Amino acid sequence: MWKSAEETLAREIFRHAKESSDGEAIKDVRGNSKKATKVRIDVPWGHIAGKWWGPKNGRPILCIHGWQDNIGTFDTLIPLLPEEFGYLAIDLPGHGFSSPFPHGMSYTAYDYIWLIKRIQEIYEWEKISILCHSLGALITFVYAGLFPDKVEFVIALDALKPKIMPDIVDYLQTMLANVAIEDERNLNPSEPPSYTYDELVERLHIGTFKSISPEYCPYILSRGVRKSTKYPDKYYFNRDGRLKYLKHLLISQESCVILARRINIPYMYIRCEQSVVKFWEEEKYLLEVIEEMKNCNPLFVMHQVNGRHHVHLTNPTVVSASDNSHNFPIFAFFSVSRLAELMIILRQVLRAVGVRQISLARKMTTSVKPEANGLPDREVQEFTFSVPWGNVAGKWWGSRNTRPIICLHGWQDNAGSFDTLIPYLPPEYSYLALDLPGHGLSSRIPDGMLYSWVDISQSLRILADQEKWEKISIIAHSLSSLVGFSYSAYFPDKVDLMIGIDALKPHIRPPEKYIAMVQRGFEAFFLADKRNREHSEPPSYSFDDIVERLHKGTNGSVTKEACPYLLKRALAKSSTDPEKFYFTRDNRLKGFNFASFSQDIAIEMTKKIKCPYMFIKCTNSVYYEDKKYIEEIIQVFRENNPNFEYHKIEGKHHAHLNEPHKFSDLLSQFIRKHRAV
Repeated sequence: MWKSAEETLAREIFRHAKESSDGEAIKDVRGNSKKATKVRIDVPWGHIAGKWWGPKNGRPILCIHGWQDNIGTFDTLIPLLPEEFGYLAIDLPGHGFSSPFPHGMSYTAYDYIWLIKRIQEIYEWEKISILCHSLGALITFVYAGLFPDKVEFVIALDALKPKIMPDIVDYLQTMLANVAIEDERNLNPSEPPSYTYDELVERLHIGTFKSISPEYCPYILSRGVRKSTKYPDKYYFNRDGRLKYLKHLLISQESCVILARRINIPYMYIRCEQSVVKFWEEEKYLLEVIEEMKNCNPLFVMHQVNGRHHVHLTNPTVVSASDNSHNFPIFAFFSVSRLAELMIILRQVLRAVGVRQISLARKMTTSVKPEANGLPDREVQEFTFSVPWGNVAGKWWGSRNTRPIICLHGWQDNAGSFDTLIPYLPPEYSYLALDLPGHGLSSRIPDGMLYSWVDISQSLRILADQEKWEKISIIAHSLSSLVGFSYSAYFPDKVDLMIGIDALKPHIRPPEKYIAMVQRGFEAFFLADKRNREHSEPPSYSFDDIVERLHKGTNGSVTKEACPYLLKRALAKSSTDPEKFYFTRDNRLKGFNFASFSQDIAIEMTKKIKCPYMFIKCTNSVYYEDKKYIEEIIQVFRENNPNFEYHKIEGKHHAHLNEPHKFSDLLSQFIRKHRAV
């Protein structure tokens, strides 16, 4: 039963279940109103939907909601906030009325961090101010730590930092296994399960651990459901099912602490006393970051308020203000005089410490034929398989009647990485060397998307499903060795053999180096994504110059003699100069989202790997992390996997390409021992 005017309004909003029309006035709990106009922000995969409250003649405060919520979460709070500010609340991709990600892509929190930067660039804001809740607060914390000079202030509601996940291996296994299922369901034209209005309210109320009381559920449901076409009195949730398996921010506590030290802007954290968020992780991790922010940032303030996780929606006066006394957290923080005072302090801080800034490929006409070095020729065929965003290409060596051993190359290489090695491997087996997404002749992922190891893992699952392989065998180099290690841990019953060349496990980097790497990656990704959509031809070079650039770009790891094996799948002829070529790989790869786990997690992953596993280290190549971490994992392998082998081979990082004969005996013996034909 509805008991008040605002509840009646909320139910009416829900009943229509459509976006606000221009000029619609949303009433707050005191009967006040503030006009909001709908906003549509075009992005490469569709659009971001939102509402803009208040003045349009200045930069608004960006409002970012929590996981599986939408901007309805701010409907009762924004009318209570200072009227001199504008507020732009957005539905994150896959939520509310915003477009979902393209088919075949998984949702990651890094994509949402990237979205903040995209919106800032679209509106040409030099700085951004953010009001955020839950997941929105976690991604904002990272963004503010990466780009403190781009952020004016932050108000974080009931979440501060990315959580430390002790069950990360099981979580990632579940995520990878189920996101493909949800993606397939999206392609199914059948309607999802539908519910009556009262059932929807109950599901949302219980699903949020009673954080959203029934009378406030309509604020979320008004943008979160669609009317059933089969049952006139029922509705179904419109959020993307893939969101249930969102890849969270997998960063270490040490990285969180360093991010906290870099945040030197006005930052308010409001913590709810009855929130389930306090059970997300051990309290010590949150308290350590709070203490760090208090010590390093004179502009950091924290308040505890009485209420549950969605108190800003269900009882917004607790976190805003009900009169002009300015005794409430957000109102005091928003005060124009207070902000002016904070900006003066901020400038003083900045002066004292400074701001630290941390077309699918076409084959080139010059054909390079792999040398067999006196070995018998093998049949080689081009191969492709479909993925939701296009095709993954590769080369199939040997009979198509047997399940091949899949060969996966390193970062910014391609299937040509195995052209000299495969002729040395046992001829009774087939081998499928793939171009990873965005590399070689494979399709790029959709515009606006970040590359990550998840894309590679998903491609492997799709390939195995299409070919009906119960298990796969893997030979992997560099980046793909890290993916193979992770895949073997997440799906131990799906891999029957794994050989990793010159990389063993996801690297553990010192937090300051990891943060700088992520920051540079975002910058490189943004520039490359923009250039991709301009469709302008990249810089072109003569073939000799291209060889020189590849040789030097790998620090001499790829010899000049071996360069053509990679270049034949990596170049296209210039349209302006027929004597020149340009690289066709997707430059967004420079911002590749590498996984970075703690050593404890890597140990847990190692213990889950069941298949015969060989690791080969090239002696003249770096370790990419402290050697002690590799040695510890090798020891864990030896204690837990009777079929683990560790070998060293003299050579640089691409020794398998430059000097394949050195690998022949080791790989042949291991394959014949553990893999049936």
